[in-house]
Amino acid sequence: MTEDSSQTSKSSHPNHIRPNLHIGRILAFLSILTFFLTILTFLLESNLSAIFNIMPHWVYFLAFMIPGLMGWIWFHSKWGLTSFALWLLLFFCYSDFFKQLPFSPKPINEQSFPFQFKKLRIVTLAADDPLQIDTEAVKALAPDIILMEVDNNPIAITQTAFFIMGKNMKIKQYNNHAIITRYGNLESSSHGDSPCMTTEWQPEFDGRCIRLVNVITTPRPNQNSFISLGNTHKIFDLQSKHKKEIQRVYQHLAHLNMDQGPCPVILGGNFNTPAHSLIFKPIKEIGQDTYEVAGKGYGATAPASFPLFRFHRIFTSLDFTPLQTFTVDVSGTTERCVVSDVIYQ
Repeated sequence: MTEDSSQTSKSSHPNHIRPNLHIGRILAFLSILTFFLTILTFLLESNLSAIFNIMPHWVYFLAFMIPGLMGWIWFHSKWGLTSFALWLLLFFCYSDFFKQLPFSPKPINEQSFPFQFKKLRIVTLAADDPLQIDTEAVKALAPDIILMEVDNNPIAITQTAFFIMGKNMKIKQYNNHAIITRYGNLESSSHGDSPCMTTEWQPEFDGRCIRLVNVITTPRPNQNSFISLGNTHKIFDLQSKHKKEIQRVYQHLAHLNMDQGPCPVILGGNFNTPAHSLIFKPIKEIGQDTYEVAGKGYGATAPASFPLFRFHRIFTSLDFTPLQTFTVDVSGTTERCVVSDVIYQ
């Protein structure tokens, strides 16, 4: 190779790199732009957030970080690395995957509470046919309270509750809602025009009543038809419907507080929308999500065979301290059961 050809090669090398670097910056810019648009969508509580409820949020975060990752690895753009880091941070903050990391908050130690504080175990159950539920598996969980979502079959629900809780169990039913306790007394139930059933539980260990609330919002349609472009309006309609339903639950509980007086609350069930949806703002004014406080494992509940969404959730008022919350796959259920241990103070 001659000196002239060598100089020509050296001089043409930077010109060859520059277009690739520009491509990397463009990809990084697109990734950063979608990052800030996503943040603004949630901060401004835009209706566009309904689109993020079609799939788990972490799916979008991983997809949107790919352009930045390409800009960094293939085109050596530092902006690509920046955008990748931003999306990775958001992924860990918003995804339930965060609960699996070794530096995530550890469940509270039960031994740190005085002996007189009572431990309760709450379990959610969802099934098409209550007689198909593996009652031995649920019985082994030793639940004190079950919030059940099943078809409206009172006899089958009562039989299943008897197999799980024993002859001293108490049960209240309304349509496809059922609340079951192992002991104590259940007062009359109410629901108003909200998608929930509420009952007052008088446990044996305390003179105060505990308000138990089982929530089941409008179910999502078939996933394949739901995500098609022609049905985009259904996405926004469903979020609007869920938002109104949760608001009615909040108003119903506020009315009970005014009518019967405030008392500790355990609220759970199938919300049919991802955990970070904006519709939960009123519910979080009532209390705490036990999984966010003391969750263990991935936490997703639906569908049972390959869970992607955390639809079933348990909230409690601040009268309770969550110890641990996890999910269990029980044969015969349509979604994984949420099991939450709390200390009643």
